[in-house]
Amino acid sequence: MDYVADMAHALRPEDPTFVDRARVLNVRTVEVAAPPHAVWPALVDAEAWAHWFTGVTHSEYTSAPPHGLGAIRSLHVKGLEVTERVIACDPDERFAFTVLEANKAGFAAMAEVVTLEATPGGTRVTYRQA
Repeated sequence: MDYVADMAHALRPEDPTFVDRARVLNVRTVEVAAPPHAVWPALVDAEAWAHWFTGVTHSEYTSAPPHGLGAIRSLHVKGLEVTERVIACDPDERFAFTVLEANKAGFAAMAEVVTLEATPGGTRVTYRQA
């Protein structure tokens, strides 16, 4: 299925700094009992998001490999279908994307940045959505 063709609302692409200047910011942090290099593969594996991110029912890269900076993926979460572009891909440290299109109106721009920080017990994962 071509999810991009079903999108009706284009959003303004942003860079990772959008999370520092957006009017609305959601932040979640979780501690994982594994080092960043063990957490990273689940973060960049689009299909894995449906297994650990509550509400995600589908996620896949739609661009050709490799799936790093500039890669495109589609994601379905709680009735929202989006097309995203990877805007930061720093192994074991940071993964970010901007939403290019959504199936629902109401968003001018959206970017999400996930950071991994080594801690004595494993990794602090911080998810920022702007």
